[in-house]
Amino acid sequence: MTHENSGRVRVAATLFFLACAGNAAAADWFGLYAGGSIAQGQVGQVRFDQLPENFIFGWPAGVPFTVGGFDHELSFKAMLGIRPIPYLGAEVAYVDFGHIAHGYEYDGLRMKVRGSAATAVGYLPLPWNVDLFGKAGIGRLEAVYRAWSKCPPYYACIGPDVDYRLARTDVGFVGGIGAQLHLGKAAVRAEYERFTIAGGHPRLLSIGVTYAPAATDTPSPFWMRSPGSGWYVGAGTGLAEYKLGGYTATYPLISDSLRDFSYHALLGYRFNRYVALEGGYEYLGQANDELGNIFRPYEANYHEVFRANAYKLDARATLPITASFGAFALLGASTLQVKQVFYQPPYVFSHPIRDDATHAFYGVGLQYRLTNHLGLRLQWEKFSGFRAVDSVRNYSLGLEADL
Repeated sequence: MTHENSGRVRVAATLFFLACAGNAAAADWFGLYAGGSIAQGQVGQVRFDQLPENFIFGWPAGVPFTVGGFDHELSFKAMLGIRPIPYLGAEVAYVDFGHIAHGYEYDGLRMKVRGSAATAVGYLPLPWNVDLFGKAGIGRLEAVYRAWSKCPPYYACIGPDVDYRLARTDVGFVGGIGAQLHLGKAAVRAEYERFTIAGGHPRLLSIGVTYAPAATDTPSPFWMRSPGSGWYVGAGTGLAEYKLGGYTATYPLISDSLRDFSYHALLGYRFNRYVALEGGYEYLGQANDELGNIFRPYEANYHEVFRANAYKLDARATLPITASFGAFALLGASTLQVKQVFYQPPYVFSHPIRDDATHAFYGVGLQYRLTNHLGLRLQWEKFSGFRAVDSVRNYSLGLEADL
């Protein structure tokens, strides 16, 4: 590298860091802040060393019990922090990794992981109201596992009822990286964090909002200064379709596709005419089905009932076709809660099965602007990755209004 080129590089680097420092100083995002996030939690194996005396029959004494963790569960996080200078701060947080639950009314299992963390945070201010940050500190996680089995009133059982609870608490290192965009006194952040617990390293991928009361109300960056930017709400109704995927030959399906009425509500922020971020709730109806019994065809068929709700967060990309008409695509994460119940008339055998899981979902749709602040929206979404059903698809029509 020549002396002239070397000088140019030094000048460019100096100007860049001056711009970063000037941007941070002008913004004045310092002081206390608070916020919350929704996240996708992933917990690996968890080892329990302290076991009760009446643990599983035949379990070897002194041998730890290891529980397989859960992936893609809806998680939550609340944080409180302080940023006294542009490049350094501190933060405390409460984290709930969600839970996994399987089973019927009379037997099943449940496991949950939650905890707290205290970290030091280092910031790299960038132009356009953006920060990159890294954090490191100490985290405390508690894992609780419960399993139970009891005899139904209409059965003659041999063994005794079982209900045991295992718990452990670990303190270890927590670290993470992320980025945040400042919108006046508020900031939108995305981050990845990793914790330590016996047997595994739980991970958290989150997106959330923080608010700093003492921050300067700075203007939005140039790429967000659009006549179409801002908050909006939406609601609509539609048709939910359950794809069941088939059963064994013992209980063949009368139908493998069930449908019911659905409705939804959402809140979104449109950055410009092309990109938006949305969060919402969908009620996916109650679907009923019958399962025949080839061993006892003279008996009434078994009935099966599905009920489902979805909580979702997604990014929306829009392709304008005309000034009022456009097409869009959705990609995000959703937690779908499916409750499955079997019964056989005239008996009321209610064995509810909860199937909660968080997975990616996608959708496509069309929108038409009726006025400058009101639009019509037609969309299709697909949720999959669940045990009780193969997939759930929702066809809906709704309205969208700018705030």
